Amino acid sequence: MSLVKSMNWQTSTRVALLFFVVSLVIRVIGIGWGLPSSQNIASFHPDEPVNWAVTQQVDPLKGDLDPGFYNYGTAFFAINHLVNDVVDALGMGATDPSVATVGQQANEIAAGRFISAVCGSILVSITFLILFGRVHLIGACFGAAAVMVAPGLVMHSRFLTPDVMAAMFVTLSLYSGILASESPAMKHWVWAGICAGLAAGTKYNGILALAGLLPALIAIQRSEIPKRFGVALGCALLTFVVSTPGVFINTAQFSKDFSYELWHTSAGHGLVFAGTSPGYIAHLANIAVAFGTLLLLLSVCGTVLAIRDRLKWMSGLLAFALLYYLLIGKAELKFVRYVFPLLPVLAVLVGAIVAKAHTAANTKWRGVVAIAILGTFGVFGGGVMDTTRATMLMNEKDIRITIADQLKSNGRGKSVGLVADPWFYTPALFPESSAPRYVPFKFREEARLSAQNPSVLRFVPPNPDERIDWDVRLLTEYKPDTIVFSSFETEGYERLAVQTPDDPRVAPFLDFTKRLKEQYDLEKVYASPIPPLHDMMYVRPTYYLWTRKNNSSNP
Repeated sequence: MSLVKSMNWQTSTRVALLFFVVSLVIRVIGIGWGLPSSQNIASFHPDEPVNWAVTQQVDPLKGDLDPGFYNYGTAFFAINHLVNDVVDALGMGATDPSVATVGQQANEIAAGRFISAVCGSILVSITFLILFGRVHLIGACFGAAAVMVAPGLVMHSRFLTPDVMAAMFVTLSLYSGILASESPAMKHWVWAGICAGLAAGTKYNGILALAGLLPALIAIQRSEIPKRFGVALGCALLTFVVSTPGVFINTAQFSKDFSYELWHTSAGHGLVFAGTSPGYIAHLANIAVAFGTLLLLLSVCGTVLAIRDRLKWMSGLLAFALLYYLLIGKAELKFVRYVFPLLPVLAVLVGAIVAKAHTAANTKWRGVVAIAILGTFGVFGGGVMDTTRATMLMNEKDIRITIADQLKSNGRGKSVGLVADPWFYTPALFPESSAPRYVPFKFREEARLSAQNPSVLRFVPPNPDERIDWDVRLLTEYKPDTIVFSSFETEGYERLAVQTPDDPRVAPFLDFTKRLKEQYDLEKVYASPIPPLHDMMYVRPTYYLWTRKNNSSNP
């Protein structure tokens, strides 16, 4: 290794390590948000109880990699089980998950969240390494900083969910694809395939990371393409099968769950996204929130620059971004977390345009650097400002506990009405209110009925299977003293009430809200400072508290 290469390697390693450490510190702050406690037996994140339960169904050290659940690949669950083994060995976890205490479950979920934080921090460092040596150091640092403080990535790096891990593996694969275009070594093709396989073993669409090999395919002789791409593809498929062997050992369940995911993607998520823009437009808004509006605009400029200057090393990034965006854009599911694999690519484009502006002789280019500074800070959304706001919320007492404490302090002999089954969005009026939906309704209902001071009312007909949300009989028959509901429960209904009020799905909501305004006063709105996007509001929904009017008849 030459002296110049050695110095470059040392510089890149040190700066990448610095970005990793700073990113990890940022992500660890607030990592204890919403964990199971004496006031809520399950996490306030709706997916974490399921992910924790599935994690207990695998044991890589014993060769058991069949969780019986294949909505995602098994790699995420296997990695987290290994982390749980460490927690258990320290005496902080539950060796028998069927009798795990709330505290033990909280410790294991927290450990899984830490792994997400580590993955998010590695993603930042890899973004820097992609840029380092290919653009000016200033641009490389700007690109890494942009993804380091991206609010969506930071928030979800504190969750026990597969999204950030999958984005990290995608980014590693894309980086290996760039290295493969710059070196004749076969190892980069191998690593590109392995990382793409791990990405797919975490979330299936991660296999698209193989598009990152485009610059390498352009650089080599045509006769070498079948051999080298075949190696990468073979490594990807082998890694996927090793990480998700249910493809063969439990084919029926794998096919069932994989088919469900395909159906779910095309059918939507209840009314959550009803009345929203098509995916191609909705995901632009998601990127603006998760990354930043100004940074999104700069990334578009970076794309123009890459095409104009024929930056071949970027071709794989752009090819992946295009394929991935086309895939998620046609789906009916429009979660913010779906755009995460795109954010490192956009950050690289931001870094490229900033580097160009920094080195350009024309002083007019300096405006681009100023825009990058403002975008990273969070002007017009994203950046440091939104990340700081969400982090502060995740360090405070959760609003669900705050509202429950207020209702309990004034609730002796009174009643609180719920418009839907208690879940993660419900104020913690009783510990089981946050219980996941896989807990049988019978047990969740028994817990609700046992709640006292205040009592918790929810209209359930004689046949519980016939219960509906926003049942007006809660008001006409039970007449609770207080009604409380969240933006999660109004989600979709409010849009349809404006766009298609004749839609039969919205009729119960309209009947309920009409009677509610007649008999109740809106006492308080606990407004959320988080953008009203479903999986950004987990940490802070908006809540509406209504109290019965004095002239309303008593129950």
